[in-house]
Amino acid sequence: MQTQFDEWLRQLAAAGKGPAPFTPMTRGRLWRQDIYLPGDWSGATMRAQIRLYPDAPGDPLVTCNVFGPDLVGDTTKFQLQLGAGSVGAATGALPADGSGEGVAQFAIDVLLTPAGGVEDLLFGGVAKVLGRVTA
Repeated sequence: MQTQFDEWLRQLAAAGKGPAPFTPMTRGRLWRQDIYLPGDWSGATMRAQIRLYPDAPGDPLVTCNVFGPDLVGDTTKFQLQLGAGSVGAATGALPADGSGEGVAQFAIDVLLTPAGGVEDLLFGGVAKVLGRVTA
């Protein structure tokens, strides 16, 4: 499945920053994506936003809620989340597919700021939102 931002995805791959696989979302349903980083990232912060395409003007379509960091053995877990429904940071707040195929695709990137460090792109990819049949 191609996107309107395939060149961005190629550049992510060339930089070793993606495209990362994201679990598809279902519109209006809770979505969670666990991210595991090797080592202890205590004190780090993460943020992720979804836009229609990279560099789309204006506010992002949604900003993911981020939980963590949680140290699990020698690995640190963060969790991205979008709520159920259609208001705020929710999967239903994302635009519906206009082509009738039932899958909308958006650009997503994840930024990481190490404790005392500078925020940088961790990885990016495609956020796929599956349409609903059953309400």
